[in-house]
Amino acid sequence: TAGANGWLRAEGERFVDERGDTVRLFGTNLTAAACFPDPAQAGPLARHLARLGCNIVRLHFLDNQWGPGVPSLVPPSNNPGRDGLQADALARLDRFLAELKAAGVRVNLNLHVGRHYPGWQEPLPQFSKGTGQFLPGDIAELKTYARLLLEHVNPHTGIALKDDPAIPILEISNEDSLVNDPWWATTAPEPVASELRRQWNKWLLDNQRDAAALRRDWGEYTGATGPELAPPLANWMVERHGGSASTLVAAEGASTVRWQATQPGQAAWHIQLNSGKLPVDPSKCYRVAFRARSETGNRITLSATQAGGAWENLGLGEELGLTGGWQEFSFRWFPSRVDPAAGSRFVLSLANKTGLVDLAAFSCREDSPGYLLAGQTPEAGTIPLPAAGAPAVVRRDYLAFLAEVEIKFARTIRGFLKEELGCKALVADTQVMFGGVLGARREGVVSDFIDNHGYWHHPS
Repeated sequence: TAGANGWLRAEGERFVDERGDTVRLFGTNLTAAACFPDPAQAGPLARHLARLGCNIVRLHFLDNQWGPGVPSLVPPSNNPGRDGLQADALARLDRFLAELKAAGVRVNLNLHVGRHYPGWQEPLPQFSKGTGQFLPGDIAELKTYARLLLEHVNPHTGIALKDDPAIPILEISNEDSLVNDPWWATTAPEPVASELRRQWNKWLLDNQRDAAALRRDWGEYTGATGPELAPPLANWMVERHGGSASTLVAAEGASTVRWQATQPGQAAWHIQLNSGKLPVDPSKCYRVAFRARSETGNRITLSATQAGGAWENLGLGEELGLTGGWQEFSFRWFPSRVDPAAGSRFVLSLANKTGLVDLAAFSCREDSPGYLLAGQTPEAGTIPLPAAGAPAVVRRDYLAFLAEVEIKFARTIRGFLKEELGCKALVADTQVMFGGVLGARREGVVSDFIDNHGYWHHPS
């Protein structure tokens, strides 16, 4: 049976069992409903996997909430602290875990994968990824769920899941990183943004980044200067790709236009406007501003990219939700990866959605390089969450903060699993590539082993 030789542990570059023998794992991923087979199918499935040579399976999306007909451990009320886990799904899981163990197939159990925590709302990241690392309520929900699941005694084995060496691997939160997408929180609803902002200001003070230090290193903002660099909107170029159809018509002179898309293309970038090449100096800061509205409720993306070559982003990327009334948008932009040979440009994209958007008064002017506005201090808790266009020195501090938030979260949950629940399983926080080099640092200092998985034939 699986786990007959005790728990696995990481020893150098290998997994070993309690006898010290090297264990190599080969298996597959089971997702959502596949984790909860009909009781009559659980045994044949487990034995079939074993015949194929699998000695482990990864049970993924146990906590999905995809609607009726798809089993989930999270009850419909989405409050396991009150209601416990869904009994029918748990009964199926118990039977399957017992059959896998009997067939010699270990289990990698995922904790947070596909659950929106209570209070989740658009436009927060899907499945509460990111928020689950810093919102106290989300962290408490994960602990409650983990306790209910791992302290549960499987009636078929007589062993709590946390005590069963046939379940030697736990993943905390699948594909989850604040560092991987650090800028969404600037437009997050309350209380999400305010909680992260509170922690950001506290981190600054805890790391000797008081008001005097920030004024010295970040500088103070004194306003926009310099001539207009952006051409009138009526002179922007309409890009149509993949069979898309869109038109640009000047509505009130060259400064206001109506952009209408009537046919989508094949990819997200197939409906867009671009400004043409702009004279951009990577040593300077710019203020980019415009007004927009959409009777059809479209979202638009503003980005700055190379106008050729590798077409890389130049440090500006904002996704904006529009309403039927005029809204003013303004961003500070510190260009990065400017390629003089390729040139630089602005791009407005409709993400391949049809609809109607009015645009007005697009402007790009050289701006003061300082960041702090009058009255902004960490002592008062008024330092904002930086956007993608913040100065490099501000982005550096913010990424250092987010990296510490991730590590603190991973250590908190790992400590809860190991010390409070007494789990002996190997624990990985999340996939190492989420967070880039900071993700590698996070996993290296927290996780028992490094997880870097991929899908060679993903369902979608």
